[in-house]
Amino acid sequence: MHLRVQSALDRVRPYLGSHGGGVSLLRVDDDGVAHLRLEGTCAGCPSSAATVRQTLEHAVLASTPGVTAVRAEEMVEPRGPSERRGALRADAGARQAGTRSSWVAVDLHVPAGVLTQVSVQGQRLVVAGLAGTLVAYQDRCPRCDAPLSEGGVLVGELLRCGCGTTFDGYRAGRPVHDEGAALTPVPLLPAGTSWTVKVEIARPAHADWAATP
Repeated sequence: MHLRVQSALDRVRPYLGSHGGGVSLLRVDDDGVAHLRLEGTCAGCPSSAATVRQTLEHAVLASTPGVTAVRAEEMVEPRGPSERRGALRADAGARQAGTRSSWVAVDLHVPAGVLTQVSVQGQRLVVAGLAGTLVAYQDRCPRCDAPLSEGGVLVGELLRCGCGTTFDGYRAGRPVHDEGAALTPVPLLPAGTSWTVKVEIARPAHADWAATP
């Protein structure tokens, strides 16, 4: 069971936003609860703590029979009260905008070293074939605002936009050569012979949706 949990965590590391993709398995207790610890720093990470927690839970529970729950200890949170309030306002704004996040099954065949654009629920994503896995980002360069899939290339684990800005594909899309904005990672996890991707779906008018984990 421990090996299955470790394998699931390895698939989540590109989306954690910390410099080392730091997450470790502390233990799986007698009740089947997997206790994890996030390490490093998520400063500047475009993924919220809630998204990180949900992605960890989804990855472990979907691939590890016998695990009943996931507890992430010492979750990295915004450093100050004002930042925490800002995060809460951002989450509330997303809910008021009429969207919810959902895991959607996608059929992907992206070879290693290939960068391709895909559309999921009307959203443009760019998927990069890294060694042994796939990672996904919103298809927009934060530097030039152009689609990364148009003129972008994948060099090893680096995503290079046509404007020349280079991002680390395996570490949450962080810019390599400066402190500018990062790409926006979109959790993409294997599901048997297919994949599931976490996207924001518009809520139909007058619908009362419950939050989706």
